Amino acid sequence: MTRKVFFGILVVLSFCLIGNTSWAALNFRYPDRIEYIKNYYDSHRTLTRTVKRGDTLWTIFKELGILKKNISCLERLQDFYSPKPGDCLKIVVQEKTALVDRVELLSGGNVYLFGKSAGKWTFYDINYPVLKIREVVSGVIDENMYTAGIKAGLHPGVILDLSDIFSSDVDFNTDLRRGDIFVILLEKEVRNGRERDSRILAARMVVQGESFEAFYFNVPGKGEGYYDRNGNSKERFFLKAPLQYRRISSYFTARRFHPILKIYRPHYGIDYAAPAGTPVSALGDGVVTFAGWKGGYGKYVEIRHGHGYKTTYGHLSRFARGIRAGKKVKRGELIGYVGSTGLATGPHLDFRFYVNGKPVNFLKTKWPHVTSVPRSHMARFRSLCDEYVKLMDDEYVKALALARAHNGSSKK
Repeated sequence: MTRKVFFGILVVLSFCLIGNTSWAALNFRYPDRIEYIKNYYDSHRTLTRTVKRGDTLWTIFKELGILKKNISCLERLQDFYSPKPGDCLKIVVQEKTALVDRVELLSGGNVYLFGKSAGKWTFYDINYPVLKIREVVSGVIDENMYTAGIKAGLHPGVILDLSDIFSSDVDFNTDLRRGDIFVILLEKEVRNGRERDSRILAARMVVQGESFEAFYFNVPGKGEGYYDRNGNSKERFFLKAPLQYRRISSYFTARRFHPILKIYRPHYGIDYAAPAGTPVSALGDGVVTFAGWKGGYGKYVEIRHGHGYKTTYGHLSRFARGIRAGKKVKRGELIGYVGSTGLATGPHLDFRFYVNGKPVNFLKTKWPHVTSVPRSHMARFRSLCDEYVKLMDDEYVKALALARAHNGSSKK
């Protein structure tokens, strides 16, 4: 990739950077400019070096064996550039004299060229404009979302973004099944031949036969976010679960046999079985009203979320730093770790949800969206949705066919 970029730079700028040679002289001596470039490369060699921690221009030039004859060049280059770990330097030197002809630099995704023009060393910023490229990627779940995403060519950061977007719809630890599919429309920013950033414009997931969609939209005055096709925010007031868990060991019920007390009594909560030390997060924004020891619940946290909502977290092994009564917490913020304090036979989280003081079954309750697209912007939003869906549809059909083949092979 960088080779193509630097070769392009050479074609555009080499003639004006090689000594004091004029265009007229070049045209007279080399009517075929490609021949000129070939002859130029035959009489020069390129030394490539990736900057490591602790490198300086002096150590780089010395290591490459070109320091003694290029002191003046190096001193001038230092006025413009300081090496950073990860930068790529291509130093072109004359084959016979070992004198530096020019230095090509790739630093932080930007391209620079240092060479002589009219007999003077000059530093050029020759960055190309940022290009935005759309790409549709699809995949089928085999083991988990991460491995399927990597197999489809997604960057790990994009996989995490996808998990965040659908976190209120899909529990990526327990809901996904072999043969579930995903389709993502990406917008990639490319500059100087290097991908700088990727944003998910739209995504569709089919999990256990149920389809979920998300569309990126920037609401003027409110900011950007992801919405379903009806304009409802994908972000809800609460997470789908307060932790990554292995299984649910006890459900919400009015009659459960207590494994320690050996009696039947109500269990107005959900027990999430997970290894000791598993992080536990606040289900939503709120204020900690209690953090301490509470009888059979052991180490226990209570959070008031407003609008009459309250959540509790029991049997913790320890609290997260700073968690105390009165602390404001955000949705997904770490509050503690799974344990087995109090009356517990093994590590798990006793999670309970209350509405206006009454316990409710969190697993069977639909929660409101944080916001929605204003009516005044719905026409533009729907137009974008239609555009994005059309772009994803072909890839979606391919993913469905692949999923059917996948499921068929797994049954054999």
